[in-house]
Order: sequence, then C-alpha cells, then structure tokens
Amino acid sequence: MKAKGSTRAAPWAGLLCVLLLVILGFIGIPRAVLYITGEQVTAQVTDCHTETKRGRRGRTTTVTVCNGIWTTKGGRQYSGVIEGANDEHLGRQIPVRVRGDEALLDEPSLLWPAGAFCLVLVAGIAGAGYLITRRRDRAGDAGPTGPIPPAPGGPAGPWPPSGTGPYPPVAGPPSTHPQSWHPQQVYPQQGHPSQPGQQPTGSYAPYGQQPPTPPPDRS
Repeated sequence: MKAKGSTRAAPWAGLLCVLLLVILGFIGIPRAVLYITGEQVTAQVTDCHTETKRGRRGRTTTVTVCNGIWTTKGGRQYSGVIEGANDEHLGRQIPVRVRGDEALLDEPSLLWPAGAFCLVLVAGIAGAGYLITRRRDRAGDAGPTGPIPPAPGGPAGPWPPSGTGPYPPVAGPPSTHPQSWHPQQVYPQQGHPSQPGQQPTGSYAPYGQQPPTPPPDRS
C-alpha cells in the first residue's frame, strides 16, 4: 500500500517540480545573467515609488520601484529601473551591475531564485533517476514469465515441456527397436547412389541389374 501511494504521488511531484522550475527560472535566470555579465558601475538613485499589483484572485501586493542614472566605463549615460533598490537607497550612490539600460543592485542575496532553481533541478533529476531505478528493480524481482528449465543435477525431463514450445512435437516412424529413430541415420545401401547423378559405390551392381560374373579361378 505504501509503494502504491508513492507511485501515485510521483506525477504530482513531477508537476510541482516543473512549475517551480518555470517560476524560479523566469525570475532567477535573467538576474543571474545580468549579475555575471553586467558591468560594475555606480548608480545614483533619483526617485522611488510604490506600485500596487493585483493578482488573479483579487489579492494585492505592493512593490517598491526605484529609478536611477549611471554612466558606463565607455562614457555613455543611462537611466532606468534599478532592480533590488528600495527606499533606503533614495538619494544615494549604490554599486550596481548594468547592461545598457538594465541595472541590478550589486548584492549576491538577490540571486536566491537562481540558486533555488538549481536545487529544484538537481532534486528533480535525482527523483526521476530514483523512480526509474525502482521500476527496473521491480521488473527484475518479478522474474521470468516463461517455463523454468530443470536444475543442474536434477532429473532429466523433456525440454521444453510438451505444448509450451513454438513447434508441435513430431512423431517418428514406427520402430520395433528400442533406440530412437532419426532421419539423419538412414544411409543409402551399398551399390546404390546416395543422390541422383552420383555413381554407385562398392562392388554391388546398380539397382535392377545383375552383378558382374567373377572370372574363373585358374589356379
């Protein structure tokens, strides 16, 4: 009963794992790419405001959005939203990672969605491997489904058992001798060709002819 429950829960666990990967990847991967490939500069936070977002079920969430300006090492100036900044950074200069008009606060703690994405991905791969291995072990425990051959040293019997093989048993010709009859043991008689077109063998005449008369003995 416990194994059946775990088997039934496996599809739901896989669906939940895929959903978490989509959400965490949507948030964490762009941040990680910007943090790794972005240029390190200093930005001036110019203003911050609060935005209210309404969810599907009517729930509302408030998010603080801060804008700023920064200059790249090439001398070009940009302005835009600084992701990760809040009211505490208003009017201050803060370190950021930028790529064009995209900016991210230079804070490693903002990369937690990317870290969670990697953990869920590893857990999903490990869980899938465990389920595959478990199914193979169950298939191996079931054993072969065909007839079991006789054990070495045991009483010899007909193999495969009658009626279980792919071909029906073949009955040989009636025989008065105790030994078994095999078609391969029937040999042509001496003096008769074994196959059409071959010469007779031995000192006997071909079939239907009289044998040659031996020469008289003159001794």
